[in-house]
Amino acid sequence: GFGKYPCAAEPGFKLKDGETAAGDARGSTMTQHKSLLPNLCGRLQLHYMIQRRASQILDGWGSEGIRTLRPQTVAAAAVHFAYEEKKGVLFSSEAGQAPPSLDLGRLAKQAGVEKGTILRAMTELPVPPPEEQQQAGPSRVLE
Repeated sequence: GFGKYPCAAEPGFKLKDGETAAGDARGSTMTQHKSLLPNLCGRLQLHYMIQRRASQILDGWGSEGIRTLRPQTVAAAAVHFAYEEKKGVLFSSEAGQAPPSLDLGRLAKQAGVEKGTILRAMTELPVPPPEEQQQAGPSRVLE
């Protein structure tokens, strides 16, 4: 069952966003949060680069320690941050086209949380940690 996640020990016991379980998520591996990313990114048809960056963001938050928010909320916020960071790289091919924004409504729906909850979480969570290593790829040309 829920052995690894003590705050979810009783079946049906859910933490509302903003409620704090005893102890925070500091030093946690964010395994539960990260396990949500493949499905979430897959259903939104997001590039693997975004999933990988979202995973890095979760690692950073795990080592920093964050307020106890539902994993779905934190995962969705990480995906949104990752998308905003990466969209310039992913969509640079379409000349003169501004990269499309990630539809927060769709993100919320796929994550199973309210749009407002994600927005609130994004203001409360730490700034995403810097990217670990830059790939030696084509350098971005700034017009």
